[in-house]
Amino acid sequence: ALFNIAQDVLLSNPPHALLRAIVTTITDRFYGLESLALASLCESPSLSNEIVGLPNIPTYAETNEQKLALARIWLRAWQPTGFYLRAMPTDWNDDVYRTHSGKFTASVERFLEDRTSRSAFNRTWLPELRRLFTEQMSPNKYQLRGRNLSLQLDGEWAYCRRCRATQRPYPGMNRCVNCASDTVEIVDVETDSVFQARKGYYRASTLAALDENERNPMSLVAAEHTAQLNAAQPDEVFSKAEEHELLFQDVDLGRLDGHRNCTAIDILSCTTTMEVGIDIGALAGVALRNMPPSRANYQQRSGRAGRRGMAVATVTAFGSADSHDEHYFSHPDQMIRGDVVDPILNVDNSDIARRHVTAFLLQRYHTDRLPEISPEEQPQLFAVLGTVRGFRDPESVLNIGDFST
Repeated sequence: ALFNIAQDVLLSNPPHALLRAIVTTITDRFYGLESLALASLCESPSLSNEIVGLPNIPTYAETNEQKLALARIWLRAWQPTGFYLRAMPTDWNDDVYRTHSGKFTASVERFLEDRTSRSAFNRTWLPELRRLFTEQMSPNKYQLRGRNLSLQLDGEWAYCRRCRATQRPYPGMNRCVNCASDTVEIVDVETDSVFQARKGYYRASTLAALDENERNPMSLVAAEHTAQLNAAQPDEVFSKAEEHELLFQDVDLGRLDGHRNCTAIDILSCTTTMEVGIDIGALAGVALRNMPPSRANYQQRSGRAGRRGMAVATVTAFGSADSHDEHYFSHPDQMIRGDVVDPILNVDNSDIARRHVTAFLLQRYHTDRLPEISPEEQPQLFAVLGTVRGFRDPESVLNIGDFST
């Protein structure tokens, strides 16, 4: 029965969203498996003997352990490029996985400090590593094959005190595989204070899922909602902000861009865009990352929750270390209760009045004149006044003299 289950799993195609997540989890520079000291990319066990059989490179590849470590540095250099798995659609090329020459000047060659070692690696190792791990797609362009890769789960971990990169220690030296400095130290990732301060929070959720005391993992998908995301490109149906709003409301958008599956969003991280009347629907909770400027702002932001028949809503506000947040954190009643101060418009401000009157007159001028001008002579919609020099020219279609008259 177990054999049949294993066969079914091997022959089945995982969901595309899962495939993308697998690649991201392995290759992400900041939150990937290696960055969090959970696992590192290595060769499939069946290829280890062939790597050990490669020619020696003085200092860097003289023992079996060094040869395997050097090959894994080369595999590590592919992480930004990604790798190909059989179930991936062909149109994921240049998106999830890309091609590369396999010659990594900024990582592998920098690690090999002297020119002789670099030359030996490129001459004797690189062709063999390409043969073992890649598929040639075009002249000098190769694609990393995922089926020839595995994950190393156990073993020591090291941490670079200079660039803060998590990595496997290189046998016989303390050289960093990321910045090539000699500042790498073997660390206990469970107790090292620097590593825990930088990585411990993100590592903890995985360790909790792997704990013998079984817990049901919970996935939360977060996205942002800012004014900078509001402009849709000519070939897009929705702007990013609109897309995130709809996915947050569990609207099924199908496949966008021809292949991208849209996943429902659980948490929407917003700027004050949510303060200006956007109705996000039935929202159960709001978390404010600082204390709003005033009671009116608090009511606008917290008022996004509890609508559409939601009888109960939760609003959580975090206080920062500045005096404003400290005050309202200590005296929350002044923020969450009481009447809102009515806004005041100073009608005696002559500068603001002059701007409004000028804008009004220009609007009326265009409304009056444009119907009399033939369409081919009308100014462009987004540059109606043209240049200052042109507007001052009495021969222009629209000019300041005609406007004054």
